[in-house]
Amino acid sequence: MDGEQRPLLDISRETARMLRGKKAVIFDWDGLLFDSEPVFFGAIAEVLARRGVTVDKEEYVRADLQNGVSLLERLAERGLIHDLPAVRDEIYRDYRAKLQSPIAPLPGALGLLGNLSGRYKLAVASSSRREFIDIMCQQYDLASYFDVIISREQTDRLKPNPECLLLAVKDLGLDADQCLFVDDALRGLRAAQSIGLDCVIVPNRWTREAVYPGAIARLRSLHELNEIFQASEEV
Repeated sequence: MDGEQRPLLDISRETARMLRGKKAVIFDWDGLLFDSEPVFFGAIAEVLARRGVTVDKEEYVRADLQNGVSLLERLAERGLIHDLPAVRDEIYRDYRAKLQSPIAPLPGALGLLGNLSGRYKLAVASSSRREFIDIMCQQYDLASYFDVIISREQTDRLKPNPECLLLAVKDLGLDADQCLFVDDALRGLRAAQSIGLDCVIVPNRWTREAVYPGAIARLRSLHELNEIFQASEEV
């Protein structure tokens, strides 16, 4: 759904038909439900700055968010990082500290989860560590919404490899064609497409410039996705 934004009504009718027969919705986490990507990047930038390394936000977006290639690993390959495990641990410590100040959910996230809970099985398939997901779940009382949470610790490979999505579908006890995946970035779309999983893209302020060929819809917010689910009940 790249190109010009079509009227929501047209998108809703078309996508709502595709939602028929869906029994579960799988969500990415960072940058989709919560505006956490800038906070995590801030931790990366601060830790590397203490080592005299400057990182570019656009390179981070291209590498990590769109292509699923670790910027930290690229910097290590260039010889700019010599102690990658220690750097990662320090970034996680800084990010954990930042999470003590609650990160805002992205527009429509809480309403969408509340609307879908009890009507669909809900899952998370994220590259984030489980402790970080749990912190945000506790802050907004979200844990009861999710039937399945797949986090970084459960996978060897990150999106666009579909490992986390395959685990989510399996743990939901469903087939891929019975599930919908919602993500904010190209790596998630590619992962979903590789296993025949329908994907809706809701890009955030960092990922909205990309093109997302093959997504069943590209939306401006989770409010719009909520409207589409409501429309699907009338199809």
